[in-house]
Amino acid sequence: MAKVKLPTSKDLERLEKFFKRNDKLDPKTVNLNDNRILESFDWTGLIEEKEAILDLLKAYQRLVRIVPGGTHETVKALMKAGIHSATQIASLPRKHFILSNTQFFENNTTLAEMCYANAVACRSRLLVRFMETNSTGP
Repeated sequence: MAKVKLPTSKDLERLEKFFKRNDKLDPKTVNLNDNRILESFDWTGLIEEKEAILDLLKAYQRLVRIVPGGTHETVKALMKAGIHSATQIASLPRKHFILSNTQFFENNTTLAEMCYANAVACRSRLLVRFMETNSTGP
C-alpha cells in the first residue's frame, strides 16, 4: 500500500474551499478520472494546489462511499487520522479499527462497525474485479 501523507488542517481547509466553490458536486458519484469533469470545476484561487486537492478529493470519495450516512465531518476526521480508503480500513483488525476510531462516529460503536463492514465488502468487490480482469481463463 502506498504511503499517504497525513492531511494538515491547511490541506483540509483547501478541500473545504473547493467544496464551497463546487457546491453542486456529489463526491459519492462524480467521476474523478474524467478530465472534462475535472476541468469543469471551479478552481479559482486553488489552481496551484489542484493536484494536492485532487488527491484529497479522491481519498474523500473513497471514504464517503463507506461511511454510514457519508457524514462530512466523520470523513474529514478519518482523513485527518490518516485513513484514506476501504482497503486500508479492511486491512486492520476489526476490533482495532472500532476501538481506535469510534470517536469519529460520535462514539457510536454501531456506526464504526458498519463502516468497517462496508470497507470489508468494498475490498471484496475490488478483489473480485481484480481477479476477473486478470484471469487467464479456464
